[in-house]
Amino acid sequence: MFLEGKGIRMKPTTLARAYSTGSGGPPCRHIRNKPYYPLDLLETWAEAQITAPAASSSERQRMRREARRREATS
Repeated sequence: MFLEGKGIRMKPTTLARAYSTGSGGPPCRHIRNKPYYPLDLLETWAEAQITAPAASSSERQRMRREARRREATS
């Protein structure tokens, strides 16, 4: 699967749930009620999921807070 090549392991049911609940899954199109994930959109989404290296969980949390602040001000 394409996402596994990016280091993201998600089952198709997890992708479907993320789409239906609006909880941050990749964008998709539908062809006769079946989801279709164009590779360019999937690539962009996958790259956004990968974080910078962190030495500890507290450092990762700090980086996430800073990223949220930047998003809120832009």
